[in-house]
Amino acid sequence: MTVAALVLALGLAIGVAGDKFTIDGEPRFLVLVSYFDALDANDAVLKEDFDTFQRSGVDGIRIFANWWDCTDMNTCKQPSPRTLMDATGALRPAQLDRLKHVLTLAASHNLIVDLTFTRETVRDLDAAGYERGLLAVTQALKDHAPHVLFDLQNEIEIHGIGRATAPADIATNVARVRGAIKDVDPTRVMVGSTGSLDVVRQFESQHAVDAIAFHDHRVPDWWTRTGAVVKELKGISGTPIYLQEPTAYQQAGARPGRDDTDATHFQSAMRAAHEAGAAAWVFHTRKAFRLDDQSFTAQQEPGERAFLGSLAERR
Repeated sequence: MTVAALVLALGLAIGVAGDKFTIDGEPRFLVLVSYFDALDANDAVLKEDFDTFQRSGVDGIRIFANWWDCTDMNTCKQPSPRTLMDATGALRPAQLDRLKHVLTLAASHNLIVDLTFTRETVRDLDAAGYERGLLAVTQALKDHAPHVLFDLQNEIEIHGIGRATAPADIATNVARVRGAIKDVDPTRVMVGSTGSLDVVRQFESQHAVDAIAFHDHRVPDWWTRTGAVVKELKGISGTPIYLQEPTAYQQAGARPGRDDTDATHFQSAMRAAHEAGAAAWVFHTRKAFRLDDQSFTAQQEPGERAFLGSLAERR
C-alpha cells in the first residue's frame, strides 16, 4: 500500500475549511510536537517516539527538511551533510528516501506532519536553488503524502524567500512560490512561518498562504497571552491560525523568559489557543533537536511527560 493510500484509508488527509484545519474533511483542533531532527533518527527511535505520541493523543509532528547538526541545544548552528537539499537545491536521493520513509511511519501512527523548509541551514544555497528545491520536493511528494503541510520558510521575516525583507515583498515572493507549487500539487497546504504581524497582514492582503503559522513572543507570562494572540491574529486573517513555535519547554540550560518547565503553563496555553479559535498549536521542545543517538522519549523530563500524559484527557 502506498503512503497516500494508507493516509486515505486512515482518514488522515489534511485540508483547510474557513479558519480551521480539517482531517479527512472534518474540522479538528490539532496539537503537534516539535520533532525537528526526524531525518537523523533511526527506525527504533522513530517507532519509540511515534508510539509515545500516538499513545498520548498527539495529532502530528513538526520536522525540518534541512536541519542543523546539533551538539548544544541552544547553539544549533553546525551545517549538516544530510540536509534534504544540497548547495544547488538538488535533493539528496538517500535523504529523499529517508523522508518518504519517515512520512510513511508517521502516517501509520496517525500523525500528520508539518514539513518545514529552511535555506539558511544549507551552506551556499542561494534563493534560486532553494526555490528549485521546493519545487523538486513538491514533485517528489505529489500524490504521496496528503497528511503533510509545507512551511515554505521558517521565520520568514528573518530569512526571507529570495532577498526580500520588506513585509510586502516577502508576501509577494511567498505568493509566487505557493502558486508554482499549487500548479504541481493543488491540494498541498502551505504556510510561511513568522512572528511579524506586518508580515501576517501582507500574507492576508495578498492571499499568500493557506494558514498563518505564527511564532508568538517568548515572554515570562507567555501562556497568559495565548488567547489574546489568537484573537489579534483572527482579527487580521480569516485563515487558520496555527501557533507553531511558542515558548519552548527546556530545563537544562533554560533561559529565563524564553523557556519554561511548568507543564501546567503549556496545558493552559493549549487550552487558551483552542478556546480562542486557533486551528492548531505546537508543544515546542528542544528534546528532538538531536535524535541521532537518543529518542525524544528517552530524553523527556518530568514536565514533558506530564504534559503529554494530560493530552489523552482532551480526547
